[in-house]
Amino acid sequence: GTFLNGITRQRVIGLLRAAGVTVHEVTLTVADFHEADEIFSTGNISKVVPCIAFEERKLAFGPIAQKARALYWDWAHS
Repeated sequence: GTFLNGITRQRVIGLLRAAGVTVHEVTLTVADFHEADEIFSTGNISKVVPCIAFEERKLAFGPIAQKARALYWDWAHS
């Protein structure tokens, strides 16, 4: 499946890249999610939200998700 190329998603990608974060847009497998250090999603209502669990595995609100959220909120409130 694919995800929508949403406005919030594109804004977050642009903000991360402008902040010097390398962003790769690729199709992920379930195995990729199992191996991920962190997972977050973007959306019109929630903006940037960490995924705190994937199946049986707990995940932290990691540094990239924290940076993405901070960059988005700084942009939104400027």
